[in-house]
Amino acid sequence: MNKEAFTLIELLVVVLIIGILAAIALPQYNKAVARSRAVQLKIILKNVADAQQLYLLKESRYADKFSDLDIELNSPRKPATSSLGISVPSTDAVRQYDNFEVLIAKSTNYFAIAAFNTSGPYKGSSMQNYISTNITGIPSNVILCAEDTRTTVFTKPAGDYCTKILGYEHVVTANGVRFYREK
Repeated sequence: MNKEAFTLIELLVVVLIIGILAAIALPQYNKAVARSRAVQLKIILKNVADAQQLYLLKESRYADKFSDLDIELNSPRKPATSSLGISVPSTDAVRQYDNFEVLIAKSTNYFAIAAFNTSGPYKGSSMQNYISTNITGIPSNVILCAEDTRTTVFTKPAGDYCTKILGYEHVVTANGVRFYREK
């Protein structure tokens, strides 16, 4: 009887081909996931910025907390502080999701809303909208990509997220944070 079966070499070739395809596909998949999260962050920031502008028209100032805004973010968690240690103006200025957090940030030089990646290889990178700013080179009311080069939170080389994943171009570096905008 002549039995037909796969040889060891044939099985190894198939495993090798599957390994090569996986090595090519996985990085592309990760980039696609990062891009889709960035789009989600931009949509949320745009909605919060619009709500902030409406609040400004009614109250002559920006809201320090999300409960003052006429917007529902449908976030699963409402922590009192940022998981990344970012200073916020109130205990109702952060909304956390599975992979990112949205927050209201305020200092003497700016008033901003930001959405930070809180997990994955681009943890610490963010999309930010400086509603009003006195920081040279940072435009107001424009959604920017940002990478903080001062901390160990963001472990990838500067530019990996904003330029290589999103295709943004570098605008300015201010206080150790690199800002990028859409081309």
